[in-house]
Amino acid sequence: MQALALRRRPRPKPEPTPLPGVAPLTLAFDAQTPEQISIRAPLTRTVAAGTTVLAQYKLAGSTTWRSAGPLFQVEVATLPAGAPAGIVDAFAGCIFDLQPGALYDVQLTVNEPGLAATTAVGAQSTRALPAAAPAANKTATPATLAAQLATLAPGDCLELAPGTYAPFTLAEARSGTATAPIYIRGASRADVVVHAPTGVAVLWAASYVVLENMTLRGSGLDSGTAASSAGIVFSTGLTSPQRNATIRHLTATGFDRFCKAYEPVIGRLVYNCSIVGNNSWAKTYEINPESGGPNYTWNDDGVSGPGQGNCFFDCSITGHGDTFKIQSSRGVFFSAATFMYRVACDRTGDDFAELDDATGNCAVYDCAVKNAGSGLSVDGIYGGPIYFFRNRVANTARGPIKPTSDSQNVAILSNTFLRTNSATGFGLYASASGANLNWRVRNNAILYRGTGDVIRWDASLPNLNWNHNAIYPASGANITLGAGRGAYNGLAAAKSALAPLMANDVAAPSDPFATPVALPADYKTEYTGSMDWSLAAGVSLRNTGVALAGITDGFSGIAPDIGAVIAGRLAANAGDGSSLPSWIRNQALNTWAALPTSNTLADLNPDNDPLVNPNYPGTAPWRAAGSHASIITAWCGAVADQDAAQLHWLNCGGHNDGYPAAAYALNLQAETPYYQRLNKPSGAVGLPPENYATEFARGIYAVDMSGRHRAQHTESFQFMWPGQGICTMSGILLANTGGAVESKPYISSPTTGEMTFRSAVSNQKGNGSFDAACYDPVRNVGWKKEAGGSNKFWKWSGPATDTWTAVGADHYLSGGLSLAYCPTHDLILVGNGDNSGTGSGTLNQTIAGGFGVFDPATGTLYAKGVTATYPVFTGAPALNAAWSTGLSPGLCLPQWEPSLGAFLAWDMSAGSTTQIMRITPPASGDPRTGAWAVDHLPVAGSNTVTPSPAAANGTYGRFAVYPKLGICVVVNAVGETGYFFKYKNV
Repeated sequence: MQALALRRRPRPKPEPTPLPGVAPLTLAFDAQTPEQISIRAPLTRTVAAGTTVLAQYKLAGSTTWRSAGPLFQVEVATLPAGAPAGIVDAFAGCIFDLQPGALYDVQLTVNEPGLAATTAVGAQSTRALPAAAPAANKTATPATLAAQLATLAPGDCLELAPGTYAPFTLAEARSGTATAPIYIRGASRADVVVHAPTGVAVLWAASYVVLENMTLRGSGLDSGTAASSAGIVFSTGLTSPQRNATIRHLTATGFDRFCKAYEPVIGRLVYNCSIVGNNSWAKTYEINPESGGPNYTWNDDGVSGPGQGNCFFDCSITGHGDTFKIQSSRGVFFSAATFMYRVACDRTGDDFAELDDATGNCAVYDCAVKNAGSGLSVDGIYGGPIYFFRNRVANTARGPIKPTSDSQNVAILSNTFLRTNSATGFGLYASASGANLNWRVRNNAILYRGTGDVIRWDASLPNLNWNHNAIYPASGANITLGAGRGAYNGLAAAKSALAPLMANDVAAPSDPFATPVALPADYKTEYTGSMDWSLAAGVSLRNTGVALAGITDGFSGIAPDIGAVIAGRLAANAGDGSSLPSWIRNQALNTWAALPTSNTLADLNPDNDPLVNPNYPGTAPWRAAGSHASIITAWCGAVADQDAAQLHWLNCGGHNDGYPAAAYALNLQAETPYYQRLNKPSGAVGLPPENYATEFARGIYAVDMSGRHRAQHTESFQFMWPGQGICTMSGILLANTGGAVESKPYISSPTTGEMTFRSAVSNQKGNGSFDAACYDPVRNVGWKKEAGGSNKFWKWSGPATDTWTAVGADHYLSGGLSLAYCPTHDLILVGNGDNSGTGSGTLNQTIAGGFGVFDPATGTLYAKGVTATYPVFTGAPALNAAWSTGLSPGLCLPQWEPSLGAFLAWDMSAGSTTQIMRITPPASGDPRTGAWAVDHLPVAGSNTVTPSPAAANGTYGRFAVYPKLGICVVVNAVGETGYFFKYKNV
């Protein structure tokens, strides 16, 4: 009998000893995407329980680190069965709201109990969006398309002539490269149509291809769960996954599925598309979604497929089953760095976002969703994290969130969920299947206008972080928050029993919105109302959230608002831009046009209105040396309201130029834009009588008989203070001639124009000509600097505490001034110089070259001719004392454009008025001493409109940039409609 050999069990490998000062992880990243960085930091040893990792980031060259919040711990031991290969113990998480094609420094700080904090530092670039298509070097007609596709080589641009085309294939052999992609574009988005009455319109096997500017048309008939009509399908069985497929500026109609991948794809971008599928809302409930039977919208994916680095954004979509989907019927794959953002959906029969089988570092945010089976599905998450934040979700058939199997590390943050009676009979519902581990649920508005429990979460919720949410109804409806925690009638009972969970939750009204929102009686009636869910003043959701790094950044007030719309943050536009007015949509890119307004400011002249002028048709009592035109010509600016898409003139007109306190607005969101007068001028019919000559004797800027500040040269010292109104930081009040001077800022309402004086006495803060001011969202303060006086920069706390603080050294800056905050570097761009210098075109300025920067963190000014170290501004035009364009750095007001990562400015003389200056911080190095690039936005050769020259006394904020609309606006005279320039497609 053969003896059995004894086997020795191998000894376990010893755990590495923690090394002092060495982080227990390696900083690494998932695939690049345009506006996010996905951190995946594998552990090099086991860390102690309770270890946290905080992520920070900054634009390369900046010295200001910003928090991205704590990362999530991924533990292989907790993963559900069937996890894909490649997942290791790590800390992971995402940084959001970044610039495309920019380099960022990233720092992780590890806090491990019992050990000193350690750090890991690295750098990662976001992905640049594919450049605009070059000039076509190949063309095709419906008869020649197949032959031309067979000839494509890297760098080619194939343009399809107007016509109707048969379905086609993008072969793997016809791929571009990372540096020389292939472009296939229609000559006209509407007139180039690829029609597939059956089957697939485009079969896609190639890599590094951009498909753009055309229409794909399908069967127009719903095929049920067969999903037989498809727009774009990615081929399977290839030698390697498709990479960097870009689908943009398309219209797709009549497909069950729009864009489908069964196997992993890498770096697919789908953006600026309008997509309409074949499903009606009735298909959602013809078979009860909870019955388990076939749902007619199943398999009708909008955009789907596993992989890494895939993004779906800035699109409008309706009529599918799962609008966005990662899961594949071919298996479970490593799927990470996948994002859907700024998508508007009017109708989707199953899940708006089905992230089932995702690995992690995936997110859905800034979306507007109407009429969905569910908002988010997370049935089986392999490590996470998954983010769902700043979304507005109305009228779901099931629940807004659907976790029906194991998941880990899911963050549901700052959303608004609004529901009526539903198929489940509950507000927020999760069935008792699976474990939902390490969920963070914070700052959400959960508003349920139906019957039954407001929250019914029967699944297990270990290590739950639930707080600062707003709930309606807060009484008379049960709350169950995880298996084993019990059910409680009303919020008060739940808070008492579950503390510290829900400790800071608040009771919400049923309709907390500034514009009331009416829902149908039950979910079967499609909701078609507005998604403008700004909060009403004074509701419980205001300033009762908690600051969440990377989510609520920029909020105004003592704390962020609860819900998706946060005061202080510029609300994102969801959709492909089809909701924009037609005058913007139809304008050619990089061209100027006259604003198609229905009136002008001159039409609103109160002198000519018998209902306003008490002396009509005689001279108005407010008239002095000037006229109504002085609201522009008397060194007056304007203030852009980004949320309302308005431009405001408040208290403009100068002193002895002679115009009274009055307010006007230009409304840009309307199909026909228009000017309006917001209030009557002082001395008007129904207001206390005014005599300008008498009142002027009381002082240049005296309070008038209506209690308003007299009209001013508003220059560049007004700005929008989020959540407060329009701030004027150089209010100057003289008690009487020869009396003491007291200087106070004031806040004006953007809806009525009426002002409220603040209590801060600020006569020592500068009250000379050409003061400049700006808002600082990092510190929630206003900054002010006086021109012509040797004084410091001053920081005002605003209405909260009314305190002023002098910062830094005294600096004498002669000439005009402008201040503009740079959010990527936490700096203030300082413009200096007006047109009052001697000699032809010579500027009156102290800062040589016109621009410098002020560091609000240290109170240090960096400016050539003023300080020893300074930045350099290079490019065209040459920055010297006589600019050929006419622009004066102190008479313009640069405006930050986040998608360009640059300031835009305009104050141009005749011959240069089509040019918009672009001022870009350095991509690397220190922006306080580095080289800033100065150039102009491109103007299309087809441009036919030339704006009028800048008003002689400056432009200031009358040139305004509206990133949500993709346009710049300038108004140079009361008798003009104004001009706009379309610099990007929104």
